[in-house]
Amino acid sequence: MLDEPTTNLDRTGVDWYLEHVRATLAGRTVLVSSNVPEEYDFCQQQLLITDFGAKAAR
Repeated sequence: MLDEPTTNLDRTGVDWYLEHVRATLAGRTVLVSSNVPEEYDFCQQQLLITDFGAKAAR
């Protein structure tokens, strides 16, 4: 589970993250919470919070 994994990283740190997360994906479920596409562009599926809304009470 990764929450905004490259926050406060410089370019070298971001490159390290991307290299290592891609190298360890096989056979694993990785959950990334982010609004930075570069942090999750390797994901095969996405859930967007904007696709869900509050339901009116009946």
